[in-house]
Amino acid sequence: MQDAYNWAFINPLRKAFYNLYMTGISVFLALVVGSIEVLQVIAGRLSLQCYFGAYIQEFSFAGLGYVIIGILAGGCRPP
Repeated sequence: MQDAYNWAFINPLRKAFYNLYMTGISVFLALVVGSIEVLQVIAGRLSLQCYFGAYIQEFSFAGLGYVIIGILAGGCRPP
């Protein structure tokens, strides 16, 4: 992370793009996780028995967590 910050602070334009990228990725991931949570609540309240309802209710966040870590770690590497 320190290398990414050093890389970003060399040039003010890099700093702006780095901050926009990390903020955008964070907002996107928060929306994805929040949407899944809302869908789980809706599926539980409506007792959906279809394929989608069963899938969303049994969705595991463990795999999604690994994907999120990979996305955030991949975004921290300076080219």
